[in-house]
Amino acid sequence: MTVVGHSLGGGVAKQFAYQYPQRTERLVLVGSGGLGPEVNPLLPVLTVPGASLLMGVATSPPVRPIAIGLMTALHRTGLPYTADAYQLALVYRSLESRESRKAFRHVLRQIIDWRGQIVTMRDRAYLAAYMPAMIVWGGKDTVIPVSHAFVAHEMLPSSRLEIFPNCGHFPHAEEPEHFAEILDDFISTTVPARYDARRWTRALKHGGKLVEAPDHATSPGPGTRPNSEPTVVSDDSHPESSRARVKSESKAPTGRQRRAIDGAAG
Repeated sequence: MTVVGHSLGGGVAKQFAYQYPQRTERLVLVGSGGLGPEVNPLLPVLTVPGASLLMGVATSPPVRPIAIGLMTALHRTGLPYTADAYQLALVYRSLESRESRKAFRHVLRQIIDWRGQIVTMRDRAYLAAYMPAMIVWGGKDTVIPVSHAFVAHEMLPSSRLEIFPNCGHFPHAEEPEHFAEILDDFISTTVPARYDARRWTRALKHGGKLVEAPDHATSPGPGTRPNSEPTVVSDDSHPESSRARVKSESKAPTGRQRRAIDGAAG
């Protein structure tokens, strides 16, 4: 199966791929957590003692409609750092009950503390190199910085990187048709991973060193150009999105990639 995970779900998808490689053919990470400590500063605040009381007041009936209206209005302005305001308003709306707030904080405290994200995929990322992977990120993500997309791209040598310049943390919700298009293309142009128990055991034993080339690396599909310079292509078929597509096996963001991201954030 192709496993797709967004944000915290990205961490769940990675864990699933590690634990059940025989069931995972491809991996897609969308604005995924677990790639570095950096995160929206509000989230660590919500993990400290006393935050539950603050959340109770902030989500009370008198405050809730005002806050949702303000967040929605901010999103419409298009000002910097407001790209995620509307989608975060939907998350905020879901925290109206005490039980939902308790569950939210319980999950949050398992992956974030006052320092930021505390769960990482870095120590086991090499295992995902044995399956086709795609990383999708919004260029205006205000929850987890887009720089983490390049971190993931570096750790997964044969991965495909897709940046949606005008989207925030929820590219699949903001541009669902475009997201479905690249997901369909990724699935149709990659060779599904074949689980080899002996190879998997050797990879675990060597702890991070590729003991042999991944199957999909030997049969690249369209959009995969091993050992090539990364390219940023503006998708003219969707001028309203101006989605930037990054295809390659780059080991770090190049000047052109940085300019594309900076231009989207401006």
